[in-house]
Amino acid sequence: MNFHLDDKVTDRVITNVQLIDSERNELFCDKLRMIFIDLPAFKKTV
Repeated sequence: MNFHLDDKVTDRVITNVQLIDSERNELFCDKLRMIFIDLPAFKKTV
């Protein structure tokens, strides 16, 4: 991906996403997790 996930937060590099049951407000599955790494936040200097 060549874009930032959240333009408002610039110091956040890793985003953890989990599924939550909205009716019970409980975690749906503790074994399912998506981790997004904001690669454009890393600037390589040459």
